[in-house]
Amino acid sequence: PSRPFEANIFYPEERALAFPEAMVVQGAVAAPIMAASGDAVLAYNVSSFVGFALTGWAFCLLVRRWTGSWSAGYVSGSLAAFNSFTLVQLTHLQFLHAEFVALMLFALDRLITVRQWRHAFGLAAGFALQALTSVYLMVFSVWLLLFACLARMRELLGDGAAALKRIAVAAVLAALVLSPYLAEYAAVNRTMGFARGAEEEEAASWANYVSTGSRLHFQSWSRQFTGLATSNTFPGIAALALAVIGLSERRNAGDLRLRMCVAAAAGCAAVSFAPLLPFYGTLHAIVPLFQAVRVLAHVGLVVLLMIAILAGYGVAALQRGWTHSRSWPLAAGMLLVIVNGEGLRAPIAYTW
Repeated sequence: PSRPFEANIFYPEERALAFPEAMVVQGAVAAPIMAASGDAVLAYNVSSFVGFALTGWAFCLLVRRWTGSWSAGYVSGSLAAFNSFTLVQLTHLQFLHAEFVALMLFALDRLITVRQWRHAFGLAAGFALQALTSVYLMVFSVWLLLFACLARMRELLGDGAAALKRIAVAAVLAALVLSPYLAEYAAVNRTMGFARGAEEEEAASWANYVSTGSRLHFQSWSRQFTGLATSNTFPGIAALALAVIGLSERRNAGDLRLRMCVAAAAGCAAVSFAPLLPFYGTLHAIVPLFQAVRVLAHVGLVVLLMIAILAGYGVAALQRGWTHSRSWPLAAGMLLVIVNGEGLRAPIAYTW
């Protein structure tokens, strides 16, 4: 128990669990099942379902809190959990657990607006837990928080930069919590020479953002882009339409949380193309975030999560403008059917 990274793989190498993603959170979900039955397929399936459920639930609660609409929450939760990225990444369990991104966004917003220390602790906890699901998602969370903070820098610098100081404390706390975990990866990097070179990086392509495994779109038009894409990150027509509605409503024009999500989406989309820059080799050498992941295109998942939130704002705008309140539950139900139906990727065929 004191040496959890000494896994029963790649014997006799040490710290073998740090060769791939350790996935500590997913392992905690799977451990009781493995202990009771030893059924790895069951453990994997349960960990997958838990990831989908927690991600959807967390984003539902976040958007419900920000918009005041449960309908908006249900749609956002659906889009966050079941999207073109996650539904083709079933073999990558680490990407199915993005639930703590919602906690980070909630804590960051509360830290900025009410400036209480408990939200700094919440931000640290959210980041640490997300990092324990995946090194990729840890790196992507740093980019997310960086762009979110840039969008609200005026508030962060107000009142003697009190909020900024609390964010710094949250960063230190998260680093302390994660230090034993990250030390194992650092040791593997030092002893085994594991590192990502700039030439190994996979950048996003324009095809990524029109590529999806959705049965509706794949068969009709998206199949031709799959071979060109390095990641599947098409948001969906319904999600994009709802996001445009949310951004167009005058009431949302001054919503700083909405602006924060837009900045995070745009910033992470730009980062996904970074390896295409002629000077990327220099960036890779001086920015550790670029060295920690190989497929930078996968940061498109964060773009999809932000669009899910923006779509929730669109649903809330529709609800406020709905003239026949009694028929709204039916309309909201139809929106849920549309976003889930558009993203549906089933049945999933497996071959031996």
